[in-house]
Amino acid sequence: MPLRAILDNQELLAPLLSDEQWEELKRKKVQVILPCCEGRGHLRTSKLGTKHFAHNKKDGCNSKLETWQHLLCKTEIAKVCKTMGYDVKTEASGLDWRAYVLATKQVKNQLVKLAFEVQWSPQTLEETEQCQQKYIRDGIRCFWLFKKLPTSEARQDIPMFQLQFDASKNPTVIPDNNIYLLKNFITEILSCHFKFSQFYRYKKQQNIKIRFFPVNCWKCGGKYYIYHVHNESYETVCGSNFNLTDKIIGKPQFLPEIVSKAYECLKTEKAKRQNMKMGKIKSRYIQ
Repeated sequence: MPLRAILDNQELLAPLLSDEQWEELKRKKVQVILPCCEGRGHLRTSKLGTKHFAHNKKDGCNSKLETWQHLLCKTEIAKVCKTMGYDVKTEASGLDWRAYVLATKQVKNQLVKLAFEVQWSPQTLEETEQCQQKYIRDGIRCFWLFKKLPTSEARQDIPMFQLQFDASKNPTVIPDNNIYLLKNFITEILSCHFKFSQFYRYKKQQNIKIRFFPVNCWKCGGKYYIYHVHNESYETVCGSNFNLTDKIIGKPQFLPEIVSKAYECLKTEKAKRQNMKMGKIKSRYIQ
């Protein structure tokens, strides 16, 4: 079910046709040529309102049938790329690759070429790496949208993002723990608002919970207080959340800025009324 077809030697891209243009072509019952097999086809609109083309007869065509998820995602990506000033082609083919959406744009005497792949069925990391090498060889930057990511590792050479659909069947993308509508995510990508980082950078100001509780000294039996950082996650500069204990060496209780805040808590009036005391944090002998 392609989005691209030929009519009177001119290329038609279904997502970029207005509703009026589409209905006019349907009213005329035009016959189009489908580039995938050069067979004849016709215009069709899915139950979700996605414009696309269909074969009159599938005989002799080796292209795979696409799901409504593929069609909807290709449509959204193509529309955003066109709005951002790119020349757009769907079902674009190269020497040994076929991109769902290929977007090109001349920027400062250089032709920028971007490919977008929607992978709704399982694909291994090895298969993805092989495909990506073909795009790299031809000077194309390819972005992958997976229903199920082939790896949890973020990679600069293969931009991979998780694709889902919400209750209203809108495609959404999940980079880290944030959720974007697909059209908004593609806009951010083309605006260069996303970049790969080797490290998590967390905000210098965090809302944390420090809980104090009393214990008795093993040696003298006297009461003193220790504390625990209750937070399960912290916020990065890009708005994501992550578990601090999984991403840094050591425990968050002993980060200098948290130790400092713990001692500040002991200076409050409430702590003074309860006679809360805490020893210096250092390595100690344990009986």
